[in-house]
Amino acid sequence: KISEAEVMVEGGIRDILITSEIATKDKMARVCALSKRADVKVTIDDPSNLQDLSESAQAFGANVGAVIEVNTSMGRGGVRHTERGVAIAQMANSLPGIVFKGVMSHQTLPGAPDRETRWIEGRRYIQMCLDVKDAIEAEGIPVEIVSSGESWTYDIAAEIPGVTEIEGGTYALLSTNYTYMTEFEIAAKILGAVISTPRPGI
Repeated sequence: KISEAEVMVEGGIRDILITSEIATKDKMARVCALSKRADVKVTIDDPSNLQDLSESAQAFGANVGAVIEVNTSMGRGGVRHTERGVAIAQMANSLPGIVFKGVMSHQTLPGAPDRETRWIEGRRYIQMCLDVKDAIEAEGIPVEIVSSGESWTYDIAAEIPGVTEIEGGTYALLSTNYTYMTEFEIAAKILGAVISTPRPGI
């Protein structure tokens, strides 16, 4: 979100993707201010929201990167149909202050799936994002970024041609949600120890 992006820019990070849509004009102004200091990209899924972002960028004399979110399994933001993704990409590619960059998706899978299930479901979800990317490119619009994957598909997304970056990272925050994945057991154990250790004054 924008507040986290501001902290990262202050800390010297210069390449940022804000993975939630920016809905209000005051936050768009903050994004535009950041875009003058770093390569900031935001997710989009709505034409009117994109138009507002363009107008804000023009007012600031800024260029904001736009990445189309594809809804695959979260049921929150994101385009539901390939045709809508193409239409928004065409719009983004034509608006002043907007630099169309690509597509993204983020998936969820409940429970503790084994690797075969993770592969089947992860590949199926990410392909939905790649289908939008392919359709956009078929219209002659270059797609630089395909951002997808998460902690449960970090290893799978890396093997899928077309994916340019992986969003995996919950494990890095010591989430116990991924104890079923043996490579994250140590992080989960550390978090468990931190939570269970009494601290004076708390």
